[in-house]
Amino acid sequence: MSRKKKLTKTERDHRRALKEKQEEEDSVDHTTGQLLCSAEVAREVISECDTRLIDVDVALAFVNLAHEAWAHRPGSGQELGPLLLELQGELRRHADAIDALARRFCSVAEGGHEHLDPSQVDREHVRRLIFPPQDELRGAIGGQIPTDSEGH
Repeated sequence: MSRKKKLTKTERDHRRALKEKQEEEDSVDHTTGQLLCSAEVAREVISECDTRLIDVDVALAFVNLAHEAWAHRPGSGQELGPLLLELQGELRRHADAIDALARRFCSVAEGGHEHLDPSQVDREHVRRLIFPPQDELRGAIGGQIPTDSEGH
């Protein structure tokens, strides 16, 4: 039995690029497919709401602990205490709003559903939103989020 020839760096890079391109295509296909069905959109949004609620729960746990640690301390505690309480209230309000929306999306997901014609969803628009061009990505990472008014 012969051994396989080791790939060169160029060959490995080429294979990796092909794999990444295929994964991008699969992701665009998956997202485009989800957008075609009203119930699928509702289920995806419910999942996103659940994720946000978990994030809020984690944030609330930290804020509660921080409030317990700092609320009754002199100095910075006098400023931190009220701010942490205000943040607790906002996080709870945010969680309540997301939970209420998720419940409304549940009725859409459980009800009848409609489908769009695939031609009504622009795959290239989907691709640009999930995989923004590198120059736009660098702008966002640098603290500047590109807007339509900037010609993007």
